[in-house]
Amino acid sequence: TIFKSLEEVEIAHKLSMWGPFHDKEEWELAHFLMKNIGQTKMDEFLKLDIVHNSSMSFNTAWSFLKKVDSLCTRPEWICEMIDVVGDVVGKDSTLKHKQLELWQQNPMECMEELIRNP
Repeated sequence: TIFKSLEEVEIAHKLSMWGPFHDKEEWELAHFLMKNIGQTKMDEFLKLDIVHNSSMSFNTAWSFLKKVDSLCTRPEWICEMIDVVGDVVGKDSTLKHKQLELWQQNPMECMEELIRNP
């Protein structure tokens, strides 16, 4: 299956499930930083002695953001235009209709992404 092949790649390349971060704690810190702190404040935080002297795999906002950029990208969004016909009759005695955007992603690619990046 696709899931078995993804697991085999991780094992062959000795990838951590938290990659490119060392462990769960570093992953949680990365998640917090991305969600709550801008780049300038991130550099200030990472320069604190308690953080800088730790064994984290990044010590500047630049090195952190390079790790974030190396993460797998999410599945591509696809836009399809659909024509929706309503039940209201217009002035020209025809049913009104409207074109709408339907945005979607490939569900298999979404599942693969969820397995690769918990």
